[in-house]
This record gives sequence, structure tokens and C-alpha cells, in this order.
Amino acid sequence: MERRAMEVQHLSTKKYLDAWCVFFWAITPTLFSLFTFGIFALMGHSLSAATVFTCVALFNTLISPLNSFPWVINGLIEAIISSRRLSKYLSCPEHNSEREQSSSGGRLDTYGPSPCLFESEVDAGANSKAIVFQNAICVWSSSYEVGHSVILDSISLDFPKGIFVAIIGEVGSGKSSLLNSILGEMHLIHGVIQSCGSIAYVPQVPWIQSGSVRDNILFGKEYDARRYREVLQACALDIDISLMIGGDLAYIGEKGVNLSGGQRARLALARAVYCDSDIYLLDDILSAAISSADMIVITDRGHVKWAGMSASFLASPYLATYAPNNSKFLSSQLLGEESIICASDELRSNLLLESDFSMTSEEAQETAEMEFRKEGRVELSVYKSYATFASWPVVVVICVSAFLMQASRNGNDLWLSHWVDATTGTENTRFYLVILSIFGLANSLFTLARAFSFSYGGLRAAVQVHTKLLNKLVNAPVHFFDQNPSGRILNRLSSDLYTLDDSLPFILNILLANFYSLLGIVVVLSYVQIIFLLLLFPLWYVYSKLQVGLALSYAAPVVSLLSSFLTSFTETEKEMVSVERVVEYMDIPQEGLQGSQSVHPEWPMQGQIVFEHVTLRYKPSLPAALNDVSFYIAAGMQVGIVGRTGAGKSSILNALFRLTPICNGRILVDGIDVADIAIRNFRGHFAVVPQSPFLFKGSLRENLDPSGMTTDEKIWDALQKCHIKAEIESAGGLDLHVKESGTSFSVGQRQLICLARAIIKSSKLAHNIVALTEAFVGFNQVKLLLEEWLRAFEAQARAMKKARQIVEDKVKLVEVAAGEEKAKAIVKAKLKGIEEYKALVKFENEVIEAS
Repeated sequence: MERRAMEVQHLSTKKYLDAWCVFFWAITPTLFSLFTFGIFALMGHSLSAATVFTCVALFNTLISPLNSFPWVINGLIEAIISSRRLSKYLSCPEHNSEREQSSSGGRLDTYGPSPCLFESEVDAGANSKAIVFQNAICVWSSSYEVGHSVILDSISLDFPKGIFVAIIGEVGSGKSSLLNSILGEMHLIHGVIQSCGSIAYVPQVPWIQSGSVRDNILFGKEYDARRYREVLQACALDIDISLMIGGDLAYIGEKGVNLSGGQRARLALARAVYCDSDIYLLDDILSAAISSADMIVITDRGHVKWAGMSASFLASPYLATYAPNNSKFLSSQLLGEESIICASDELRSNLLLESDFSMTSEEAQETAEMEFRKEGRVELSVYKSYATFASWPVVVVICVSAFLMQASRNGNDLWLSHWVDATTGTENTRFYLVILSIFGLANSLFTLARAFSFSYGGLRAAVQVHTKLLNKLVNAPVHFFDQNPSGRILNRLSSDLYTLDDSLPFILNILLANFYSLLGIVVVLSYVQIIFLLLLFPLWYVYSKLQVGLALSYAAPVVSLLSSFLTSFTETEKEMVSVERVVEYMDIPQEGLQGSQSVHPEWPMQGQIVFEHVTLRYKPSLPAALNDVSFYIAAGMQVGIVGRTGAGKSSILNALFRLTPICNGRILVDGIDVADIAIRNFRGHFAVVPQSPFLFKGSLRENLDPSGMTTDEKIWDALQKCHIKAEIESAGGLDLHVKESGTSFSVGQRQLICLARAIIKSSKLAHNIVALTEAFVGFNQVKLLLEEWLRAFEAQARAMKKARQIVEDKVKLVEVAAGEEKAKAIVKAKLKGIEEYKALVKFENEVIEAS
């Protein structure tokens, strides 16, 4: 809102300057007439019809040039600024890449400051290498400070063709940066990076386009039915597609909003596999498959800490640190080939699932919610809505002042006609000049009132629309954003609001001026020329030759004025479409901000959660994501929600947080129905670490403590618990600027920051519910940190975790499958020995009783 206030401040300055421009060009004909004829008469000259009405016609022609001149200057300034911005963009350095043909027929992609360095130092056996780094130093931006912005430092690696390489390391150690450097997305300041052949890339955060499942996999390539089926099975998408309404033609929303996290990852993997590339870069998607790797690379703070084959890794001191499940790693290495063969056999045995994943387009019922469009002219109610935003009293002032402005101007011309008609000499000149001056002064005052009231009304409408629209969007339910693409919403907040801020008031002002000008011409012509109304009598039935002169001076600009009026009316209709689009979003559904029941500030005191026959659907046309789910969770327990992709794990949390309204049943927390509590107050007692880390543009302090109620000492303590304090201090502290979506940090660092935010929020409440939605499945080190924190926190809080693998000290497990509760309380622990398990259960029971 601060930025909007600043924008409105600049906009008001512009609008009031525009009002002065309107004032000066509108009163110019009247003032010219007053001063010209006044000075002419005071000098002793006699006014004649030829002199007066020729001048009046010339003065009227000044209106259009005087009106256009300021906007021409404004347009030139905007054109110069746009030209500079485009020039700056087009002057950016090009991607330095050289494509060569190797002796084996493969394509070599080499880029760096001096590509010849590679050619002189690499021997003839380089063609057996898929990727080669030679002393590569990379940064993200071309404008860098050496020693401060270097992300990859002195990387020298050789990756042979045909092997599976695992790059491991702590959060923020440069793993993703290494892949981006291969893609050429980083700025190489020293050394050479070479890749041989085509590359397919699967990012850490899957990129999904709006469209069908098939469109996302094919990505413009030709459809090969056999390969398509093999890819679906290899990426474990076959079952998911068979459960979708419409099969592989089912519509996927923007960024895959109607898919689970696992489905998005496997869909991105399927796209890469279908490309049939020479090199596959998979960022974190196969993090659990490190035990199957042929080669291991360990990164640490932008350096390669260790690199070698898996056999060497088994004997290295890094095995205990980066592969704590040694037995699993060893068995996988010994049985690797057999496992691959078995997996291949299992794949072939699943041919029963090949029952044609494709369906006709008529069967694909999951379609995007199409944007509602109206046809024909803009309804009168839209104009009324805009008048309401501008304030009806202001609208009345604008219309009355515009009418009186035009009336005073026409009165000025009629008085001149009367002056010329009534006198033949210079007698009574002072009297006629006084009346003419009164008309000129009145015209100036009414023009000033019209100009500034119009600017004020336009500004008020802009502020009112923005405030109301933003409040409606902020209070809209989450499913509204799932069903409407972000581009559609941003159009309302960008181009449509710009229309209301600037172009609509401008074109409305012109329309109003043209309308009253035409009205004034009609009135004057009707008064001085009865033929104008009857259109039957010849020209000799006019009242006098003076009235003919006034009529001709007014009739001359009628054609151009009528053309301008029609143009401005058409433009106004077009601009009013933006008002219509904005008004449409004034009626979007809102979350229940008011609750029928208030809760204690320290609620929930115990943290008991009860689901009673809960049914949830994301759309009325879709099957239930949760179907009659009932379970009970006692206080102080850590709960794991497990199940295959799409089983309903996230849906349970969506129902709990009231992100999607449930269709049936109720959810109780400490005996209180959550639907009876004001939604913001309810969510304020929960902490969550989302499946996809969420950071917004602003300072790091604002991201960690949006409410601004936590001291820096507590924030630093939370960062220390998350083992990210050192990185934050070196990067600039809590005032560090976070880019949009948190792109300033790696995905792992974003997860840690989200965890720190949950710790900060949890520390404010005596009893809290923490939800972790598959946040740390691929981070072994962070997972241990998370468990350590939860153990310290479990006496007063209970964490609900959604993960594909059961954490070892879990007390209670709720398994869901296809939206149904499969087991209400399955007690399970993967510990060594029954005695250890009994000791753990006894300890947990003591904790629960103490809480």
C-alpha cells in the first residue's frame, strides 16, 4: 500500500497539471476574444461582422492544436524513455556459445571467455566425455565483484558418457548452480564449460504449462504412442492418468495447481524423458536415488569438495556424512544391475495398465474455467458504477460546471453578435466590454471548476477501485486463485487499473467537452438560424446577415467536432470495458472473516484434532478428494500422513486450514468447530512449512516476521536453529532484499527460511499446531535438524507431517488412499529392537501425559 500511495501521489501531481492544461486551452478562445476585441474597440475602431466572426472562427480552430500540443510533448517524452529502455535491453551481452561438430557426429556446445583454451588443452579423447569443466568460475550476473559474487569457483570436472552422476552437498553448496552453468544460464568469467549433445533439464521446482497432460509431455514433439506409453510407465504416471477425468487430455491448471507435488515432478521428468536427449540434468527429482549413482560429486560453498566413482566413495570419509544409511547404499551397489533388471521386468508386467490412457476430448471434463465475456455495448450500470467510485456529488459538479462553462462561452459569442448588431460606431464600448468581461470571467471560473473536479473525481475513482479490488482479492478463497490464472488477475491490477488511473479520465474529459460543444452549437444555430431546425427554408429567410455570420462561424467546425465526438465516444466505450472487468471482480466469493465463536488467545490449549465424516471436493464436477474421512489425533502427538501421490495428503491439510471448503462433516480442534472461528484468527494459531517454499519480494526480516512483532534477537536465534545464520550474515543480514519468489536463495535455503518463520511464529504461542507439507523429503541433513527441533517442541506442540517416507521416531501414522481413511491409528517405528521401541512408546506417553 505504501507503493500505491506513492503512485497516487505522483498520479495526483500529473492529474492536477493536466487540469491546468485543460483550463488554459479551454479558456483560450474566450480570453483571446475578450482581449482582442476589447483592445480593438478601445483603440477607436468599429467592430464589423466580417472582422468579428472571422476572428471567432479562427479562435475556435485554436482549441484542437492547443489541446494536442501538451500530449504531443508527453508522447515524445514517453517515446524517448521507452527507446532508452529498449536500447538498454537490446544492448545486453549475448549468450556466448559456440556449437561445433565432433568427430563422432555429436554436437559440441562450448562457451566461455576464450573457447580456444579448451581446444588447445583437451586431448583427442575428449569426445568420450559428455560434460567437461576446466577451471570454470561462474557468477549469476555480469555485473559482479570478484570475491563476493562468485558462485562456482575453479570447477574442474570430467563426466564420461553413459554414467549416472549424483551431485550432493549441503543446502546452498552450489548443486543447482552447477547444473545451471552447464545450461549456460550463469555468467562464465573464467575457464571453459563444454557439453556434447542435446540436454534435457528437470528443474528443482517443476515447470508446468497450462494445458493437457499430453501437451506437457510432448511439448511440441510428434506423438509416438509406443514411446509415450513407455515414458508414462517409466515415470509412474500411468496410474495417475488412469484416475484423472479425461485421461491424458485432462486439463492442468497454471503451474500445475490441480496436481500434487509428486505428480508435478514426475510430469516434468516425463517431458524430459520423452525428449530422448543425450544428457539429462535432474535437479533434486531423484535425490533418493544416490545409492544407484555411478559417480559422486560433493560440493561445498561453490567448490568441488570431492569427486570420484561410487566404489571410491564407499571408502571415503564422506560416506557417513552424506549417506547415513550405509547398509542401504552398499546393498544397492552390490545388487544394482539385478535391481534394474527386476524393475524392467516389473515395468513390462504392468501392461495391463496400458488400457489406453488417451481419451477423446469430449471425455476430458477437467477444463479451465473460461473467462466470462460480454458482447454488445457496455451497459449503463457500468457507467453508474464508475460514477459511484468517483462520487455522485463530484459527478454533479463536473456536469454542471461543464454546462455553465459552455453556456458562458456561447453567451460570450452571442454578446459579440449583439454588440456588432447594435452599434455602428464606438458608443457604449465600455458597457459592452464590461459584459464581455463578465462572460470571460465566468467562463474561466467554470472551466477551472470543471478541470479540477474532473481530476479529483478521476483520482478518487482510481483510489476507490484499487482499494476495493485489492481487499476483494486478498479476502478471496484459495480455490479462486487455483481456478483463475495469475495473468488474468494481474491484468485487472495492471492494465485495467492503469486505464482507470490515466486513460479513462482523459478520454471521458474529451467526450464531455465534445458533447457540450456540440450541444452549444446546436443551441446557437437553433437560435440564430431557424433553417437549421426546419431544414426547409432557403437561406434568404434568415433573420439578418449578422446572424448568418455567427451561424457560419459555428457551423464550420461541426464536421470535425462531430468526428471527434464519435471517436471519443467509441474510445470511452472501449475504456469502460476495463471498469466492467474490475467490477466483475467486486463480486468474487469471500472467505468468512467473521466467526460466530471467539477463542482464547492461547487456543488450542491441548491440540486435539478430530475429523468427523469430512468430504472435500475441489470442484462440484470432480470426484471427492476426501471421502467421508474420520480420525482422531490426541494432544501432543507427532502424526505422519502418508500415501501415494494424489491420495489426499495435501487435501487433509487444505481442509484443516480451510483453504478449500468442505462439502460435508466437520473438523474439531480442542472441541471447537473450526468453521465457527474467524478464519484469520483461526489460521493465526497454526504454523506451516509449505510443500513449495513461499517467499515474497521485500526484506528478509519481513519474510521471517510479517507482523513485525519479533525482536532481532529471536529472529537470529531461529536462524541459528536452522543452521542458516552464517549464510544470512554474510549475505547482508536481516535487511537483505529478497527477490520475487525467493530466487535470491536456493530451494533448500528457502525451505530453511520457511522453517525459521514457523519457529518464530511457534515461539509466540503457548500451544501450537505445526503443519509440514513434505517440506524436507530430499534433505537428509535438514530432516535431522527438523526432528531435533520437533523433539524439543513436542511437549507443547504437535506436528502434522506429510511425507512419502516415515520418519523414524514417529508415534502415530495416518495413511490415506484415494481420499479415504485407510487406517485410523497405525503405531509403527523402524527402530533397532523391540526394547528400544517400547522405551520410545513409554517416553512418548509420558510426554503426552505431561502436556
